[in-house]
Amino acid sequence: GDIVFSDTGVYTVDFDSATLIPITEWSYVDIKPAYKSTLSETNLSYGDKRFGRVYTYNDYEVELIIFNNISADIYGKRTAIIVGGYDVSTSVPIKWAVYLFNTSQDEYRVYLDEYWEKFPYSSGEEAQSQFDALIKYFNEGNAPDIYFGSNFDYRYMYNSGLVADMLPIIEADSDFSMDVFVPSIRETITDDGVCYQIFPAYTFNGNFGLRSVFGDGDVTYSMIDELSRQTGTSIRGDEQAAELADQVLRYPLGELVDKQSGNHILSVEELTDIVEYSVNNGMPNGASLNYIADMDTVHYGSYLMCRRFLRNLYELATLETQLNDSFVYLGFPSVYGAAHAADPDGLVAISADTEYQDACWQFIKFMLSDEVQEIEIGRSQNPVVNSVYEEFCARASESEEVPEWVITDYRAMVSSIDSVISYDW
Repeated sequence: GDIVFSDTGVYTVDFDSATLIPITEWSYVDIKPAYKSTLSETNLSYGDKRFGRVYTYNDYEVELIIFNNISADIYGKRTAIIVGGYDVSTSVPIKWAVYLFNTSQDEYRVYLDEYWEKFPYSSGEEAQSQFDALIKYFNEGNAPDIYFGSNFDYRYMYNSGLVADMLPIIEADSDFSMDVFVPSIRETITDDGVCYQIFPAYTFNGNFGLRSVFGDGDVTYSMIDELSRQTGTSIRGDEQAAELADQVLRYPLGELVDKQSGNHILSVEELTDIVEYSVNNGMPNGASLNYIADMDTVHYGSYLMCRRFLRNLYELATLETQLNDSFVYLGFPSVYGAAHAADPDGLVAISADTEYQDACWQFIKFMLSDEVQEIEIGRSQNPVVNSVYEEFCARASESEEVPEWVITDYRAMVSSIDSVISYDW
């Protein structure tokens, strides 16, 4: 019968019974992932024993991958390592680590458990309900060996005994040192002497302002509020009051909670001031936007800062050279300082309960390999391995499109990173 490709595998159609008969599952096939952004990915069939995948890249380069039908029996004797999370099946660094790990040894095999298929949600209320269902799922013996993604608060999970401190595992690995990381990233992921999360790349996702106004960018929300009063310049014109308060509290939350007791350390007076700041400077809920604040509106003095998603050095170079101005990453100004957050790609944590922590670490190491780091750069992500980061800056310095002063601004932004964004509801 006809061959049918799906998200889970390859099937043949039995027209007499109107059913799909499995030929193979993608989890049993080692397919080399695309190495850069694609326009399309097309599957081909050469009978029921051999298949192909065509990657058409954004620059119109075409790559054809040929693979054979693989029976589950071939991998049946391997120990399964489960990586579970939201968007785990589409994560580029995860797909590359799976391919490299599974083809590098024959003792373990990594499988992906996609939570969007089992526990979907579209609102905060639904997320809370589905996370309750996830906990039940984990307690029924389905907890992954590796947790994936930014939908989990790994600090909370570590404190609750759900994820492991990776530092002892890493320190026992004679082939690896934490010194490989960019210094600011190393300090960020070794929170209070433990390492419960690691990511291979990231982007900037927060507020930006002029360097001539904010200096090194380590400011509080009250400092910005006072500056707005002194200069008569609005802080922002495109943020609702509730979102302003959320930014002050959500991303720097780890600094606003007592790490021993878990209790909030803010006083009623401080919380009241945050509410007043948000109401005075934000729009009412449901208000429509005239236009969105961006770096040009900051440059021309309409606003003190703007919230934006900034990918990497080359995007920064485009923005700064067009405006001929230097920007600083403010992150999320809060009560005692600012959270200069990295928005991670491929964020992972090792389960505290898995029997295979060493194998899990060997898998994670592939996401930190030079090969995957360069692939992440090609996707406009920022690398976390210092040698790759330095080479990235050196290559940019040799190009005519990136002036040295922009590289200086970029290095300052990288050095300011001190926290990791979590979208846990």
